[in-house]
Amino acid sequence: MNISRIRTSLLLCAAFIVCMAPFLGKAAHIDDPLFLWSAEHILQNPLDFYGFCVNWYGWDMPMWEVMKNPPLTSYYLAALFALGGRSLLWLHAGMLLPSALAVLGTYRLAGRLCCNAWLATLLTIFSAPFFLASGSFMAEPLLMALWVWAVYLWVRGEQEDHAILLALGAVIAGLAILAKYNALALLPLLLAFSLVHSRRVRMRTCWLLVPVLMALLYEWSTAAIYGHGLLSSAMGYSLLHGSMASRGIASLPRSILTGLAFLGGGLLGCNLLAPAAWGRRWIWLILLAASVLLVSIAVGGYCGVDYATIGNLRWFIAIQAGILIAGGVSLLGAPLYESIRTPDAETLLLSLWIWGQFIFAACINWTINSRSILPLIPAAAILVVRMLERRMPTNGRGVTRQWSPAWIIPVLVAGGLTIALAWCDMRWANAGRDFAENLDQYLETKAPDFSGSVFFAGHWGFQYAMQDQGFKPLDHHCSTVRQGDILILPLGMLQKPIPLQYFGKKGVIDYPGCSWLALQHTDRLSGFYSSVFGPLPFVLAPTGPHRFRIHQARNTLNFSPCTPCEAGPIHPHRESPRQ
Repeated sequence: MNISRIRTSLLLCAAFIVCMAPFLGKAAHIDDPLFLWSAEHILQNPLDFYGFCVNWYGWDMPMWEVMKNPPLTSYYLAALFALGGRSLLWLHAGMLLPSALAVLGTYRLAGRLCCNAWLATLLTIFSAPFFLASGSFMAEPLLMALWVWAVYLWVRGEQEDHAILLALGAVIAGLAILAKYNALALLPLLLAFSLVHSRRVRMRTCWLLVPVLMALLYEWSTAAIYGHGLLSSAMGYSLLHGSMASRGIASLPRSILTGLAFLGGGLLGCNLLAPAAWGRRWIWLILLAASVLLVSIAVGGYCGVDYATIGNLRWFIAIQAGILIAGGVSLLGAPLYESIRTPDAETLLLSLWIWGQFIFAACINWTINSRSILPLIPAAAILVVRMLERRMPTNGRGVTRQWSPAWIIPVLVAGGLTIALAWCDMRWANAGRDFAENLDQYLETKAPDFSGSVFFAGHWGFQYAMQDQGFKPLDHHCSTVRQGDILILPLGMLQKPIPLQYFGKKGVIDYPGCSWLALQHTDRLSGFYSSVFGPLPFVLAPTGPHRFRIHQARNTLNFSPCTPCEAGPIHPHRESPRQ
């Protein structure tokens, strides 16, 4: 790697860190609490990483039943806890390391597969799934780092016939499986590349048995600790609750359309470059497809949504849906187009990478979300750059121009929208934390004589903030809510139905959201973190504030029968509602 490439890679990492710096104060969000609680438990019992109970779905359950991710990310967070404590600023800074390694790995891999590695890296950095995941404590940043480095080392090992690089790539692929189970897709991906590149089976390919053995060892050890293997348990969960498994084969068109929308929205920069990558003839076909989609969506709806119920925003949201789905079609068609034009091992690698992860995200995962799209982003970015380079004109001496300044504009547009999405995401996360920190003061002001208990429903980062302040989640199996007790209900979160006929409304507290961009909003059909909320990853549309309703019990309400969790202590250790 020459000095110029080293300088470029460092500049890209520095640019990424600078862009992420304003979001280091973001509160815990979405599934962050599961990883943070596991990390805290690991510090106390390193070998029993999920040996505690948690109220996540409305009642106390063993963590090993709730958590559908392996523990490597939590071990990394535990190391950060041990080094610098529980400060979220410190933890966010520590989580930038895996993301920065993912940026560097993408640049190194792109340097092997295309000429303008910097462009493929920028398209990855400013993709919404990657950028927002980098501000979280979930498994995706570490998964991305391990995934791209495993592919890079394996590709380089095959191209240079270097056994040590192949061995390192195999070990890192095994670690990726311990970061997130869908990294199992690396094994057939790397095997296919080796078979096409070498055109024969070689003994060195047996290095892929290393991640297989690592996965089997993890399965065996978790079966010994928790009574059943967590890898097979997670796979069974996906088979039972996946997009197609839970709704049947009839839901396949709906799942594919939703997946295409998430793909188109997750790689906005690549889609803005599509006219230059595809050429005029193909882009007119894509625009025609978008127009047909637009009319059919606005008139008939799609994905179980009747757009007529949205009122004045019907056509506005339908236009966005048509554009995003057409963008997804463009990205999903690119591997097929490139495989026909250049059927080499590198194109096959990128094509299988994109198609495999799209099938997982749209048809196998329990819900379609932007995080499931994340692993395919580097491959899609590299493939689009390869298409761009093939269409660059030559000068009078037959030398092809390496890049065009016009490519920067789509990157800047995508970067601006991605940063706006990250800002909206941070406001949403911080709203829950601010509410939890100010709730005592609110109760002292509005109800100075209040002496009961405070319960809350809903989970995600809001639950982490509330429990951090000493409040307890409502347990639908064991809680006793007495007359006069307070119940907090955050809007826009998945939660069990509450018998509100036993409660009176005491007040509402609003925190400002993003007034023109809907990240996850049922009324705006956006569901960035889960398509349960909407079939689009985000929508440009006006939204309301983040609202928290405060209710007071009129009568005593017993949730029974009580079935205590016996897997270990409840986490965190404040087990009593505050008085």
